[in-house]
Amino acid sequence: MSGRPAARQWGKCGQLCRRESIMVAFRGVWTQAFWKAVTAEFLAMLIFVLLSLGSTINWGGTEKPLPVDMVLISLCFGLSIATMVQCFGHISGGHINPAVTVAMVCTRKISIAKSVFYVTAQCLGAIIGAGILYLVTPPSVVGGLGVTTVHGNLTAGHGLLVELIITFQLVFTIFASCDSKRTDVTGSVALAIGFSVAIGHLFAINYTGASMNPARSFGPAVIMGNWENHWYVSQKHLNCRWRRINVGDVYAVITITILETSMTFRRDILGWTDNRSCPRWWPLRVCLLSRC
Repeated sequence: MSGRPAARQWGKCGQLCRRESIMVAFRGVWTQAFWKAVTAEFLAMLIFVLLSLGSTINWGGTEKPLPVDMVLISLCFGLSIATMVQCFGHISGGHINPAVTVAMVCTRKISIAKSVFYVTAQCLGAIIGAGILYLVTPPSVVGGLGVTTVHGNLTAGHGLLVELIITFQLVFTIFASCDSKRTDVTGSVALAIGFSVAIGHLFAINYTGASMNPARSFGPAVIMGNWENHWYVSQKHLNCRWRRINVGDVYAVITITILETSMTFRRDILGWTDNRSCPRWWPLRVCLLSRC
């Protein structure tokens, strides 16, 4: 008989706990600082998409197309993202990429509630940026507006692997460069991230268009109505592009977690408390059998 009141009390407590959890999740959302951060993500993505996609426009038109300048495109994407991270990083963290936001959620650096606003702002910024570029570009040279597509000789599986690799190296570079416990990082973090984006483009432009950023692919796809390898409400196929980016994202988080755990094991479990510090994200030095 005593079990029923306890069960009822537990049910009430469960409902209260769920409500409190929801309130805690949204606690930091209704603040001025947070909305400044969301606005920063929106503006950063808008500017990034506008500038970077502009480098993909072939001004030779469809009749006499010019050769694709991979160096120009790669540097424009890399330097644009580096500039935006430098300008907006102190406001929002400079994600400017839903894949980075997902990685921050996986590592509990940002709440799921906040990430929803971040991703929404990033996608809206990408759409508006691509729309502005479409408006200011002559119709005769607008082409595909930088829509990312898998090479005709490749399958979706090949594209998955390529995007997994380049997204992994991007997310890994971000976490490695922004690790607050590292003392050996003396250069520009924003420039390191920009170089990572440029390297990914130099490698993958001919394969998949080098998306590395779901919002960057989503913006021009909305404007041009080209949903190849994208998820869309009227289509029943798998969301290939968003899936492969998130797979690489999670893979990077798993690798980072393994490296962090191994460093914690060496420091706390084995009792190696000497003054010599070991960089947590240096894979060549992550070895439990030797000291740094």
